[in-house]
Amino acid sequence: RMFPVLHFLIGGLDPDRKYRVYVGMDLADEHHWKFQAGKWVSCGAAEPLST
Repeated sequence: RMFPVLHFLIGGLDPDRKYRVYVGMDLADEHHWKFQAGKWVSCGAAEPLST
């Protein structure tokens, strides 16, 4: 799995309306990471972020 499972509990919404939920992710650093032997290890440089 690339990312952990996300769970949300959202209340107080009108059941007759439609809603959208967005999740954004930002680049944390300039490396690729993988989970290996119980820990996160760097496995090379990330691709440049296009703006």
